[in-house]
Amino acid sequence: KDMPKKVTLYSLPPTWGLPTFHPNFLKAYAYCKLAAIDFQNVQTSPSSMADPNFETPVADVSGKIVNGADEIVETLRNDVTDIDQPLQEKQRAQVFAFSSMIEDCLLPAMLHEWYMSDDNWFNVTRPLYTESATFPATVILPWQVKGRMKNKLSVHEDVEALYKRADACYSALSSFLGDQMFFFGSTPTSLDAVVFGHLAPQLYAPMVEARLKKQLRKYQNLCGFVDRIRKGYMSMPRIPPPDPAELEAADAANANPKSAKSQLSTQEKAVRRRTRDFIALGVVVTVAFLLFTNVIDVETADEIQGE
Repeated sequence: KDMPKKVTLYSLPPTWGLPTFHPNFLKAYAYCKLAAIDFQNVQTSPSSMADPNFETPVADVSGKIVNGADEIVETLRNDVTDIDQPLQEKQRAQVFAFSSMIEDCLLPAMLHEWYMSDDNWFNVTRPLYTESATFPATVILPWQVKGRMKNKLSVHEDVEALYKRADACYSALSSFLGDQMFFFGSTPTSLDAVVFGHLAPQLYAPMVEARLKKQLRKYQNLCGFVDRIRKGYMSMPRIPPPDPAELEAADAANANPKSAKSQLSTQEKAVRRRTRDFIALGVVVTVAFLLFTNVIDVETADEIQGE
């Protein structure tokens, strides 16, 4: 009899009542849970994302190192437990089609809302990368991460089109799910892991500008699906659903940016000033270091030539 596979998943820390905040990490984590795989979850620091190659989860499957959520799920399906095994060929094609649609239509909108909105970036997203980091990573890491996300979004310049595609994706998922417990009936598949991995952060992240959350909440069966997965498989404390009044206030603020800025508390304004000052200080120190190093090199070269 084959020995059971030892699975270790390296993921980013938990937050907002979720095992991890990043959709790619959460997708791999959710598959392990939905497939009832006995695995060890090792939390890594967000500082590890300073490495451009570490934007996706990493797993150790009995000594085999696997990078990337899709690659991890594929390895787990082939070597450990395949929860898609009961699916017919047409259903497997639907898994692929919906997963691709989420990556192409939903993820870009989420990246824009999380990383390109100043209110969301400074108040919610940026602290995810800096809370456990030390200087100079607290200055360098957010700059690196945001730069990479901006490059990914360079082909998606029309913001309204981003949100329109995201809403179309929600609508298609909602229609396909219907009143079923999971997307293919009473048992979970890899599609359920993909959908949960992307929808859960959008539903529970406390974004200041929460346009995606408002769109998602129109589809109650999708919200119920996310909540069922959380309560039934994630072993995490329940988070109350977002207050509709808070969403309306956020919409009003988004419609009137000047009013939103005026509503910032004194503490929030102070935090933003300190953030800008700290970044400026980091830039000055870096430039001074480079200039000082260059001066030393020039002086050393002159001394050598004089000799």
